[in-house]
This record gives sequence, C-alpha cells and structure tokens, in this order.
Amino acid sequence: MKIDWSKFRARTTFVVGPDKNVGKTTFLNLALKRVRGLGYRPAYLSVGVDGESFDQITGARKPSIVAAPRDFLATAESALERSPVSLSVIRTFPARTVLGRLVLGKVERGGALELIGPETNRQLTAILASIGSETDSDATFVDGAANRVTPVSVASDACFVYTVIVRQANVQRVARELLRLSRLDRLPVLNTAPPAAATVLNGALTSGKLAAIMAAHGPVVVEDFTKVFLTGPELAGLCRARELFVRRRYELLFVIVHLEDVNRATLAGELADDPLVDRLILTSEL
Repeated sequence: MKIDWSKFRARTTFVVGPDKNVGKTTFLNLALKRVRGLGYRPAYLSVGVDGESFDQITGARKPSIVAAPRDFLATAESALERSPVSLSVIRTFPARTVLGRLVLGKVERGGALELIGPETNRQLTAILASIGSETDSDATFVDGAANRVTPVSVASDACFVYTVIVRQANVQRVARELLRLSRLDRLPVLNTAPPAAATVLNGALTSGKLAAIMAAHGPVVVEDFTKVFLTGPELAGLCRARELFVRRRYELLFVIVHLEDVNRATLAGELADDPLVDRLILTSEL
C-alpha cells in the first residue's frame, strides 16, 4: 500500500505511537516534505518536545524537525532563540510553558529546530484554532507524545497516523496493541439519540467502571475512542457482551511500521485476518 499524501489536505493529522523513539518525528519530516511537493503549505506543532538532538531521558539520537520557508509552525520562544529558523510571528499565546511562551508564525528562513508544544489540551485547542483562522495552511500536523492519544479529540477534523517499531522481542506486544487499536477504530458511530436502556458515559471508560457496565443492559455510548481506557481483553469482552458506540470517529489513516529483525509476514501472522493489515505501511516502502 502506498500513501496518498493528498489525504492530509484540509485536515489535522496527529502522529502518535505507543512509545518514545518509534518514528513519529521521522514520519512528520517525511510528511512535510511530501505535502510541500504537492504545493501545500503545512502547519505543525508538537504536544511535547520534538526535534532535540538527543532524547532527554534515554540519550538516544533523534531527528531534527526541518522547517522550510512558507511553513507555519508553533513552538516556544526559547526554541527559536536556539535555532537558525526565522519566524514572522502571527500570534503569541498568553499561557506560559516551563520552557517559555508559545508562538505561532510563518517561517521566513528555514532550518532545524525543536518543536516545544502546549502542556494542556486547552492550550492545544487555542493553537489549532489560530492555525485555522489566522493562516492559509493546507494541512496541519501534530507530533504526539508517547502513548497518548487523548489530544486527537481536540480537533473536529482530526485523523491520525500510528507509528511502531517491531522487533522479535516485542512483536506479540505490538500486535496486541494494534488489534486493540483496530477494534477501537471500527467502533460504530451513533448519530441518533441513545436508546433509553443505554449506558451513556460523559467521561472515560475505565476498568473501574467495567463491572457496573457489564451488569447493566443495553448499549454503551462513549464520546470517542480516546475516552476508552480498557485493556485489549477488557475491550473485547465488553464488545462481546454489549454494543459499544462512539459519538464521534477520528479516522486511523495508516500504521507506519519500522521492522528490525522480523518481516512483514511475521507481524501479519500475529494480526491474523484483522482488517488493519491493509493499512500497514513499512518504512522501507515510504
């Protein structure tokens, strides 16, 4: 399967993954290059710290974010002070992070830089709103934090890409994560009023609530997949016993897979006949 890069136009795409250093920033750089090639003007930001030379926890070398003229980006003022990138500031946001105030601007001179992002979903919402109303960008990308999908729900036009590294030592664990993700992605959307017998959750669906839900009758309704905090077996058990609906769906576009000491057939075998297999894209195919 090849990526249709035009799918990213007029959307906010979150790049997420289950761990640190699984290729999120590498994919973001590639996506930026490809959409620029289509004539799009991308906007991008992070929900963490991305583009630093070395991981602050593990010490592993990391790829830089490469900005190009006419891009739009949001980061902290402190990151710009350490970068050759020149930015024409569009908006400075009032909320401060531990690394300084966040700014949104248009790139005048390109180069490598760190993306330092907002610390709360409220701050993220404000930045995305400004990108939508104060720039003429064609595609927005958000480099996500490790093992966090909740920010996906802050954008009404959101979709997401999931990145993983697969090794012999973790292939079964990754497969379990992908099967859970696939089940979440396939939850039906409830566009009508919930039936009277439905259990409607306004917050998170957690393991602690599961016993009471299983003892009730009727379908279960959650806002979206990011509110589901169940393990794979818990989720599968609930879906066997009850219909589980979401009110909003955020599309999983692709799973970007970097294979180390295993092959595609091994991973596909662990996934059996799950439909997610058709959306696996190997980094060697990009």
